[in-house]
Amino acid sequence: GKSGAFFFTSHDQKYMLKTVYSREKESLKKFISTYYKHMTEHSNSLINRIYGFHRLGDIPFVVLQNIFNTKLKIHEVYDLKGSEHGRTNPTGKGVLKDLDFSKKIELSDVAKNKFHEQIDIDSNMLEAAGNIDYSLLLGIHHLNKPENIEDDVDYVPFFNQYEGGILSRNRDAVYFISIIDYLTLYGKRKVTETLIRTTVLMQDYSKISAVPPFDYATRFRNYIHSIVED
Repeated sequence: GKSGAFFFTSHDQKYMLKTVYSREKESLKKFISTYYKHMTEHSNSLINRIYGFHRLGDIPFVVLQNIFNTKLKIHEVYDLKGSEHGRTNPTGKGVLKDLDFSKKIELSDVAKNKFHEQIDIDSNMLEAAGNIDYSLLLGIHHLNKPENIEDDVDYVPFFNQYEGGILSRNRDAVYFISIIDYLTLYGKRKVTETLIRTTVLMQDYSKISAVPPFDYATRFRNYIHSIVED
């Protein structure tokens, strides 16, 4: 990835293995109790699930849920933060970003209400933990025609009920949604980045990613809410 982390997918496609920096490792140690409590209390959380934290030699890595573990082809992938600086992929291929996203997420009234509520719950927790830089990973599978896709027999979280995702309002697309990359604390390094970007590089504060947790979460919530069709 752009961060320099390496990703590997397990043989059965259920898990992603991601290498982490030492600062992310320390962040996870501080965050794990809050994370565990939150995920236990909110079974429909959109936060990407962590299943393990390991080390291979000198390389620490986490085992994550692969939200694209589905038999459906993912036609589009977006990484959405709500910030604008550098948030585009000019190639138009692979993972696209905020400035490349020009559509709306279309959900049923029930799903829309649950989605808005869960975005608020999850981002409030991340804000309280002092974390920033997280984003909404959105994968889209386009159905050739509106289909009736059966619910999974066993209980799964609300947003994973249809082949691992959630059906669009018109049943012509399946969305795969998760909040990812949430292990960055707004500490001295990020405070310094904010100062350099705004005072030295003269970048617009409202468009950069390195902002304090309250501002980051507020902007993230407002942006994600805005891209859902009313």
